[in-house]
Amino acid sequence: MTLSENFVSKVCNAFEKAYESGSGVTLEGREREFRRVLTRRLFDEVLGWEGHSKIGEIYDITCFDNENFPVILVETKWGVEPTREIKEKLRSRIEELGSVKYGVFASERVFIVYEHADYKLREITVVNVAEAVGVAKGKYGLSEGGKKRILKLELLKRERLVWVEEPEYFEKTYKEISIAKGEGVKILTTNLKAIVSELTLVLMNFFDSYMRRKEHYSGTFLRDTFNHWLKISMKEEEFKRADRKGDDKKRKEIIEVFCRETAYVLLGRVLFTRICEDKGIIESTISGKGIAESLRYYEKRGVRNVYLRLFNESREEIRKYYSHLHELGFFDWWLIEEVKKGTLTHNDKIIQDNLEKDLDYAIKKSFKRLNRFNFTQINRDILGDVYQGYLPSEERKRLGEFYTPKRVIEYILNAVGYKPENGIQGKEILDPACGSGGFLVEATQRLIRRYERLGLDIKNPDDAKQIIKECINQIYGLDIHPFACFIAEMNMLFQLIDLYDAVRKKYRYYKIPRLNIYRTDSLIPIGETPIELRGFMENSRRKMLVEETKGADKIKKMKFDYVVGNPPYVRVDNISKSYRNKYSEIFKNLLVSKWDICIPFIYKGIKWLDKQGARKFGYIVSNKFFLLEQGFPLREYILRKCSIEQIIDLSGVKVFAESLPSPAIVIMQKVSD
Repeated sequence: MTLSENFVSKVCNAFEKAYESGSGVTLEGREREFRRVLTRRLFDEVLGWEGHSKIGEIYDITCFDNENFPVILVETKWGVEPTREIKEKLRSRIEELGSVKYGVFASERVFIVYEHADYKLREITVVNVAEAVGVAKGKYGLSEGGKKRILKLELLKRERLVWVEEPEYFEKTYKEISIAKGEGVKILTTNLKAIVSELTLVLMNFFDSYMRRKEHYSGTFLRDTFNHWLKISMKEEEFKRADRKGDDKKRKEIIEVFCRETAYVLLGRVLFTRICEDKGIIESTISGKGIAESLRYYEKRGVRNVYLRLFNESREEIRKYYSHLHELGFFDWWLIEEVKKGTLTHNDKIIQDNLEKDLDYAIKKSFKRLNRFNFTQINRDILGDVYQGYLPSEERKRLGEFYTPKRVIEYILNAVGYKPENGIQGKEILDPACGSGGFLVEATQRLIRRYERLGLDIKNPDDAKQIIKECINQIYGLDIHPFACFIAEMNMLFQLIDLYDAVRKKYRYYKIPRLNIYRTDSLIPIGETPIELRGFMENSRRKMLVEETKGADKIKKMKFDYVVGNPPYVRVDNISKSYRNKYSEIFKNLLVSKWDICIPFIYKGIKWLDKQGARKFGYIVSNKFFLLEQGFPLREYILRKCSIEQIIDLSGVKVFAESLPSPAIVIMQKVSD
């Protein structure tokens, strides 16, 4: 028996098993059984999709590639003809998913394969199932035409659809899925989370290995970085307690969060690069034809860890357009410069090679996943959406870190008068605990709309350049957490990307100036060396930390027309000892009893308001300072300095996805210095 004959025989036997599964079953159950057996016998055993096929209730059978993208979609029926409506439903679903190559209508009578191309379904083959069943039972032979129709099912074999050479894969799957539609965004979000999980596992291995290096730079830098991260994440005492008790599970949980944040930063850089590629801002380096050519070039020269190399090359490319995003910083602890690799021991060099090989593979998978998406029309805060769901709610509550709902941000900005119809141009706004940048993003959108109202054209290169400049010069954010600052910076960049695209039509080499988002402790006075900088005096990344401190100090010296935000709600007991002592010293006349960190944030927010102009303040905070002893000095200060315009007590109202007792919105105007 030839290979072709063997394939035909297996297909006919699979159809026989699927057909017979409907006998002795109720009418309602026939389609379900037919679908189950067809999946197992035909798709899994004959076409090779075992472990990569899924049976659903609405879209009956789906087959996935190695990156978990759907490539075959099957609509199964029993006793139903393939109507025009069914075919249109199948076409519409395939178009939504983007990555599907073939659609199938399957019933006990007929098996039709369609190829999806140019927004249409083109019929490839029609197999008479009844004829195939008869052949399997030995009732009669199969005509030549019947054989040819069945042999065309080889197009559905997994090996034909999945095992593609890497360069060809990037060329063939480039920009298949539009994220302008809801379904595309869902698929993207699922893939972003998968990428983060894969990168996190690899980075945890880096972490374990580096921590064992007592003398080498990679170990000392990681220990300094991680210890500072424990402090600013309010995890220092918890980690020390787990160490004392030998609680390895808790230690691992905390380390995983650190590595997960590192993974998000790495992914954010890749994602921003992909967006710039698809918008034509930079040449393709990690997708499409560009990466395909690079892979062929490096393959001929036997270069190792090609994807890690391409990631680093893309960092250099994107620095030409916005340099700060790819400057070495806090979350680059895993990266060892070549000159320092030379000081590793022989065994550590072998371990390092293996670690980088694993990271190269994880980056390859992320490139392949993101290659399939078309980011040309991106218009949503994707990383912010992922960020708000990546930490479990109980962890957010313990940290006092809450994602601010959009409706709360809009209400506060409206209440302080920061609206496009008002004269907000030239006015400066600060969020001193900006988190992932919710207030900054909304303020940027409003300021852009304000300039449009004034007659500027966002598609005109000169006008767009002016708007970018004004957004950067008027919108400011500070946060103690480097991860929050990175996300906020990414999210604000997304708001400016279309303006930047317009600018480059005339000014090809225009570089976006550094955004005014800085990592700092907003509560520490100007001129004081931040706690974390003292431990980094000798390492090569000190320059970055010094520049960050200078930028933050410049903002701290300023006065603002608007101060808005959602400062952290962290009780004194949950703050590390070093920070607790520092705040008590700085605010000795303000902090009493069991104080909450939002109290000095309110105090500082009022101090930052200008003598002239709007002088408007809007926070959402815990309402406990209204009544409890801890808030007495602050209440006296507010009554002396401000006119209270609104206090909206939201006790019992579920404002946040996470439970937070007693939130309140406070709107004030400063009336006295």
